[in-house]
Amino acid sequence: MIVRFALDPDALLLDGYDPALQDKFTTDLFRLWQHCGVLCLGASSYHKSALHQRVEALRPALRDRWIKQIMWAQERGLLRTGPPSWPGKLSGSESLPFDGAAPMVKVGAITREFAAAIGFAAGQPARGGEPELSRLECLESAPAFQRAIQEREGKRCRFGQTVESVWDRLFGPLVAQFDLFVIVDRFCIRRMYTSTALPSPSSCWADQKPGGSGIEKFLARVDATTGCDRRKNVQVFSTLGPRQNPQDVIETLRDFVANLPNAKIGSLELCIVSDHHFKRIVHHRYVRFNAHHCLVLDQGIEILEGTILSRTHLYGFHDFADGILRADEASLLGDHNEYTQYSVFKR
Repeated sequence: MIVRFALDPDALLLDGYDPALQDKFTTDLFRLWQHCGVLCLGASSYHKSALHQRVEALRPALRDRWIKQIMWAQERGLLRTGPPSWPGKLSGSESLPFDGAAPMVKVGAITREFAAAIGFAAGQPARGGEPELSRLECLESAPAFQRAIQEREGKRCRFGQTVESVWDRLFGPLVAQFDLFVIVDRFCIRRMYTSTALPSPSSCWADQKPGGSGIEKFLARVDATTGCDRRKNVQVFSTLGPRQNPQDVIETLRDFVANLPNAKIGSLELCIVSDHHFKRIVHHRYVRFNAHHCLVLDQGIEILEGTILSRTHLYGFHDFADGILRADEASLLGDHNEYTQYSVFKR
C-alpha cells in the first residue's frame, strides 16, 4: 500500500501541455504521492539532487507548489534519499539510465518523449519491469500504484489467513519506511500476560501466554524488520485491565524489548489513559506511521496474535492529516488528570 517511486527531473516540465494541464497533472501527482507514495531522490539530500535543480527552473507558480510539496513530504517522511548507485535521472543518452534505481525504486516517472524512445506504444501509459516505468501524467496507471490504491480501499483479512501474510501485506512495507509508530488501542495492554495479573477467565484471551499479546508481537516483528538500519520509536495509547498494575506492565514491556535480538527499537513510550476517558473519545483502534498513514483495525493489533487468524478482521487506511484521528489523539491528552505517560524503554 506504499510505493517508492522516482521522477525524471525533465518530466516535471510536462512539455507540450498548456499551463492548465500542467497544473492538473501536478495536482494528480501530489494526490497520488500523499495517498500511497514515497519519493526517492537519487542523491544524499534534496538540495543536492537533480530534482531540486529542475524545480528551481520551473515557472514561478509551479515552482512554488513544488517547494511547498517537498517541505510537506519531508515533514512526513515521504521523501527518501538514494539509492546511491543511481544519479537521479530516468532518461538521457544512456541505454538504461534507470538501472541503478532498482530494487529500491518500484516505479519511475518519465517524459513522453523518452517513453516513445524506449518503445512505448502509442497511447501506452506504463509498462512493468524493474522498475516499472510510466509517463508522469499517467503515473497512477503503473501496476504498483494500482495495487497500492486497491489495498488502501480497505478490505478484510479472513479467518484462516496466516499472521505472517497479514504482516507482510499491511504492516511490513510501512514499518520498513517509517520510524515512528503510534498505537491507539484501548485493549492492547489489557491483553498482556503479566506476573501480577492474568487475563480474566471470562475474556476471549484467557489463554494468553507471556509474549503473546498483539503489542509484544508488534514489537518483535518491528525488531525483525530487514532493509532498514534506522531504529524505530513506538508510542502506545491504551488502558489497564481492572487487576493490572502499571509498574508490572512497564517492567514486562521493558524486559521484552531489551531482550529482542536486533536492537531495532530505539524507544517505547506508554500513555495509560483512564478507561472512561478513552472510551468516550476514541472509537477507532489503529496504528499510525509517522504523522501520515493510519492503519485502522476493527480488532486492533490483536490481529497479530497467534499464527493463524481465528476470526475475520476488517481494516482500512486513513490519512492522519484528515483531522478525525488527529483530533482524537489531541483529546486523549486534553485532560492531564485522565492519563499518565511512562518512558518504558530508551536506547
